[in-house]
This record gives sequence, C-alpha cells and structure tokens, in this order.
Amino acid sequence: METSVDVDHVASEDSCEIPLTPNVKASNVPPFVDVFYPQNIMENTMYIVVHDPPGLTFPHRLLIAISMRELNPGDPLTFTVSAKMRWMAPARIITYQCWNLSHRTTPRLPTDLQHELCSHLDIPSLVAMQRTCRSWSRLVTDLLLKERLRIVQTFFPNGDAFLRILADAHAVVGGRAALSFITRDASILQGELDVFVGKHFGDFLDFIFGDGSQLGMTRTSTATGVVEGVDRQVTFMTFGGRTVKLHVSATNSPLGAIAQGSTMSAFINYVSWSTFGCVYPSLTFSRRALAPRKEDLEDIHVQIIEEMESAHGFEFGMQPQCFEIFPAGTEPNLDKPQYPCARHQFMCPHQGRYFGDAGSFVSVFDPIVTSRQLLRRRHSLPYGLSFVWRSPTSFAICDGPCIYWDPLLPSHTRAETFVVVLGPPVFQPEQC
Repeated sequence: METSVDVDHVASEDSCEIPLTPNVKASNVPPFVDVFYPQNIMENTMYIVVHDPPGLTFPHRLLIAISMRELNPGDPLTFTVSAKMRWMAPARIITYQCWNLSHRTTPRLPTDLQHELCSHLDIPSLVAMQRTCRSWSRLVTDLLLKERLRIVQTFFPNGDAFLRILADAHAVVGGRAALSFITRDASILQGELDVFVGKHFGDFLDFIFGDGSQLGMTRTSTATGVVEGVDRQVTFMTFGGRTVKLHVSATNSPLGAIAQGSTMSAFINYVSWSTFGCVYPSLTFSRRALAPRKEDLEDIHVQIIEEMESAHGFEFGMQPQCFEIFPAGTEPNLDKPQYPCARHQFMCPHQGRYFGDAGSFVSVFDPIVTSRQLLRRRHSLPYGLSFVWRSPTSFAICDGPCIYWDPLLPSHTRAETFVVVLGPPVFQPEQC
C-alpha cells in the first residue's frame, strides 16, 4: 500500500528545535541515500531518504525516520531506537529540503542582524518567532527579559530584586509600564510605576516597600476608596524623584484592580515574573482603545487620553465599530445588521472578559522553562483565582446577547471575582 507523507507532518516529528544539516554524503553512504541528521541525535529525529536503489523499483522515495531516546535520562549510553518508514513523493522531499534550508538555518544569521530584525517586530510576532526553534526561543526570551528589566531599572537600580519580590507576593506590573512593554514603546513610560497586588498579599508588599532597606523607597501617602476595585493606593518615592504606586486590590486577584481601575481598554495589561498579557490585543496592538466619552470622565483622565492621542498615536472610541478592524465576513449585529457584531472578536463593551480567555493575548517569557498549560495546572496567574469584567465604556450599539445572556456575568453586572478551573491543581511553587 502506497502512503504519501505530508511535509508539515514530517517537520512536526522533528520538533523544529535544532537546525538539520541536509543531504550529507559520507564515504559509507551509497549514492541513492540522502541523510538528514540533527546536531544532537538524542534530542531530534534523523531522516534517511532512499531513492532508486539498484535492482529495485520504488513508486516513491522511501522516508525512514529514526528516533533515539535515552532509557535512563541523562545517561546517553542507554538508549532505544525506533524507526518509521513511509513513502514520500519526489516533490515533497524537494519541498522538505527547501524548508530545511530556508527555515532551519535562519538562527545562524549574525547576532547583530538577528537583533536588528527583532527590533522591528511587535510582541505577537516575537512570540511567534519564539516558538519556531530553540535558537530563536533563547534570543527572544533574552530580549523580552531585558526589555522588562530596562523598564523596572528606570525606578530601581536592582531591578532583579524588585521583580523577585513581586513574584513572592504574586503581584504584577500594570499601567503605563505594562503598556510600554506590550507595545514596545519606551516613550509611553513616564515617572510612575504601577504595581498591583491581591488583598491577601497587600500588607506584605506594603511592608516590604515601606521598609526601605531593600529597595530604597519612602512611603509618601496612602489613600482609600479612590478607584473602583482598589482597596487602597500607597505611593512611594524612589530615586530620581520617581514614584511607585502600589494598588492593593479589593479582592485576592491583582488583575481585578487593573480591570476595574482602568478607564480605557489600552491599560488593561499586565507583566508578571513569568507571563505577560493583554485583554484587547486587536485594539491595543493597532493603537486603538475603548473609553467613555470625555464628558463623562474626570479632567485627569481626559488629559491622559489627549496625551495618548497626540504623543503616541492612539485612537479612542466608545465602541469597536468606530474602528476599521473587523475582518471580512464578520457576522452582523443582531439589532443593527449594518454594523459588525463585536462579540465574535471579543471586543463587545458588554461582553464578560478575563485574562486568559479566548480573545486575550497571554504568553510566557521562557517557553522552554514553563508553559501556559503548566500555569493552568498550577492555577498561577492569570489562571486560577481571577476576575471577570465588562469594558470601561458602558456604551453598546445593541441590546444583544452580551447584556442578558453572557455566560460569565449577569445582566448589568460590572465585574465579579471568579475561579477559572482548568484541571486538577498542582501545588508547586513557581520557579524563580
């Protein structure tokens, strides 16, 4: 029985982590055999292609995939060998060779050229590049960690110590600092760093910040009931006249304070020790945001919107239909079919949203060390105890299902705390 092999399927067996050296000809390899071998044969698959052997007639080229696995992890002297044989059409092996040469050798570009290429990419493109192979993964991980550290070091010379303290308190960075990281725009960052922490760890982080011995901060003020969803705001002064504002959430989820305390969707982002996320990626990455009318906002928020428009190129609207961002074929609105329905793009102002849902953008800094699946099992941020809310703007062009039949929030409910259960929990501390 003849079997054709899809190129994508063959590529997936090799995990695309280490570049192959294609078409190797050694003295002991017959001319009708091509060998594709990885740099580390114990970690990746070796491919052997047999074509037109003497005395035999093959309908297609024969592909042999050989995998070697250690029986005792860490002991390369004990291993097992498994092989799979399939027919492969000539056109497919040619495509596969070209795929090897074009994609697998990319990480061998000069280092300065790699960094120049990365400097022109947005966060979603960097994350996609990070998933192609180990070389790109290490490059992008180092780049993202350096950019996060650069933001923190604007306020603390010892940025690593500050980040580890946040990890111990399950706290996150939000506000302008998170938006600056998400958009890779250093000009958005100003002289204030917003830190969000759950109510359970609020006193702990307040004490660590106010102690002054580790981070060199001085507490200047404490305010309560200033922002919805925030139990209290504590302001600290750091070096150079910069300030750090600690937002203690009214619930045990630090993400709730970000969601309820933001007057525009552009600021509903977070950066933690191991992950970072954006709830409205279609809007934020295109420099658009949902916000109430200026007449309904305080003067300080109006100034922020005008500054974001003039200095950073953001557009603001009360509903996503103000922007031309809907793909062709989007389902029309139920009440007003002349408008596209924003619910399918997770942008409806009355739609219940949370960090980690299908419409949000969440990624890890180092996919080799951790993964979103592991975070789900540990019930770590942004999973586990979380927060669900509706958009900062209350305006919508219809009375559709998002208002009365939303699966997360009852009608006319602004926000609630809830638990995202995504499997049995694994009680294990995060690797710091």
